[in-house]
Amino acid sequence: MDKKETKEKLDNITQTLQQLMEQTQVKASLLKLESQDAWQDVEKGFFKIKSYLEKDWEKTKEDVAAAQVQANLGIMEVKEDWDQLKDYLSEAITSLNAKEKFDRTKLQAHLAKMDAEDRFKEKRKKWAQDYESLKPQIKSSLEKMQKDMETMVKSLRN
Repeated sequence: MDKKETKEKLDNITQTLQQLMEQTQVKASLLKLESQDAWQDVEKGFFKIKSYLEKDWEKTKEDVAAAQVQANLGIMEVKEDWDQLKDYLSEAITSLNAKEKFDRTKLQAHLAKMDAEDRFKEKRKKWAQDYESLKPQIKSSLEKMQKDMETMVKSLRN
């Protein structure tokens, strides 16, 4: 393999890694936007019924904080995996004349990419489950608030 072929392969790997980074950034941004939108919806509901749900409010706030921590941890893991991919690429560039090491590094980068994608999918599923688990609490709180308000209205009418 001559230097031109090696450079072309490295350019291809660099381009592939750049695309991977961009895709990961897009996915992370989308997930962040989805999390922010979901949080905004939940937050609006909480502010409307805060005076009726003081006890439930603290528990729900803790659950949301835990979900946010999980989201941040997932993003940090993706970043860590990307840093690891950059390290593998750097190692490959310094070993241009060692085809075996280059092939091993390419495989490690691919495996790290697959691992990062799997972790990201798992985290996204967990975040979705966390969000879904909050829905019944919100519904229950809203139903309780509605009953309390109906009771209050009835008592005011009497």
